[in-house]
Amino acid sequence: MDKRLIFHRPDIAIRLTAALIGDDPLNQSGHSGLFLAAPRRTGKSTFLRSDLIPAIEAAGAIAVYVDLWTDKTRNPADLIAEAVRDKLSSLAGLLGKSSSWLGRVKKASAKAKFSGFEAELGFEIDTVGKPGGATLAKAFEGLRAATGKQIVFIIDEAQHALSTTEGESTLFALKAARDALNLTSDRPGLAILATGSMRSKLSDLVMRKNQAFYGASVAEFPMLGKDFVCHLLRSMLLHRFPEEQLPDADSVMQAFKRLGYRPEELAKAIADAVTRPEADLSAAVEAAAQARYVAIVERLHKQVANFPAIQRSIVHRLAATAVVQGATPTPLFSKESLDWYSRDIGGMKVTAPMVQKAMEALVADEIVWRSSLGGYQLDDELMAEVVFAGGLGTLNQQQSRKAMPSLEPTRRRAFGRPQKRTP
Repeated sequence: MDKRLIFHRPDIAIRLTAALIGDDPLNQSGHSGLFLAAPRRTGKSTFLRSDLIPAIEAAGAIAVYVDLWTDKTRNPADLIAEAVRDKLSSLAGLLGKSSSWLGRVKKASAKAKFSGFEAELGFEIDTVGKPGGATLAKAFEGLRAATGKQIVFIIDEAQHALSTTEGESTLFALKAARDALNLTSDRPGLAILATGSMRSKLSDLVMRKNQAFYGASVAEFPMLGKDFVCHLLRSMLLHRFPEEQLPDADSVMQAFKRLGYRPEELAKAIADAVTRPEADLSAAVEAAAQARYVAIVERLHKQVANFPAIQRSIVHRLAATAVVQGATPTPLFSKESLDWYSRDIGGMKVTAPMVQKAMEALVADEIVWRSSLGGYQLDDELMAEVVFAGGLGTLNQQQSRKAMPSLEPTRRRAFGRPQKRTP
């Protein structure tokens, strides 16, 4: 990770921590769960690791973190159980120092102390989440009892849990653990924070009565702003240019918005600007950002244009549902949809098996995300917005810069504001 892209936001971290552990009388999200949506590559995971986890630990709670996107070849259920086991193992020595049994085994070996901590937990750590072993509820209950500390479990890219039935079952196991630890206390013993790259995916977890976290709140995670832009400009350019020659922050902020609030893209634009012919640095950064923006949009257009006709038509259909807020998901295999595909690709009759085969290919190529509930969505919100804004039938045409959509996320609501739910 480029250290220049790490921009600490302690105020947001402290506010989130207070909501999760029950210190905020206006926001008690820790009892039901809090879900934060933000597009990929906008600094969400960096914030969780660099700011939120330290803030949770500074408040005296235990933070357990898992990123379900680190290895998409593995079952999300295994990743979640492994994260719990790893945390328990790492705490066995550290937290054991405050346990009652340690006073009697100070001279014992590290192995004995580890076994002693397991005895206090009431189960063997290696069995957590395995058949016949300790359940997640038992693991969190044991950890809470042994340490006396609140626990915050953070699941990054949580929607990926719905990609397998085991992952979905694990979410219900987490709910059971949350309920067991929270029912008898005013402050949550176990708080769940989940993040995802698309609000619509997270909504599957909280807005369906048959889902584990039905009733939890979904909010947009705040994007990086002008203060980050100033930080990045100074860290990248101040060694070469006097401060008075640095680009105008407001101008660069507009470029940052156009690049979809993606720190890595802005950093590349700033680096490119130094080699551009424009004498004015502000103009150079703006031109470099525009060039990167055009390249991103054209790459996405080219990618979709190269899909087979039926796949491209499916992407069109999914893009409209993803971008139009509140749109009712279109049944992709209905007669109406089959007729629509046939018209869209020039009159060839399209059948349900043909759509199913095309959909399987899109899922395998990670263009389309399929939940265990049977729902389909474009995996990348950026692709959805670019395809939708480009319009049907324009993917093989070169667009002017003015016609291109901004990469700025179109539906953003900051953490802490109420969200109007759609049925």
